[in-house]
Amino acid sequence: MLELPWLPFHKLGVSKYEALGIPFRLRDNPVPDPVMTENVRARFRQQGVAAY
Repeated sequence: MLELPWLPFHKLGVSKYEALGIPFRLRDNPVPDPVMTENVRARFRQQGVAAY
């Protein structure tokens, strides 16, 4: 069986980037909605992939 630990995009590291003076290039990317994240996991499960 295939496994996929699906980790959606998040912005938890933004403050670290700022503290180091590194631009966070994904700042304007939206964080996915939890419902959308679960829908993606469900689609993988339908194909026999253990997505969590």
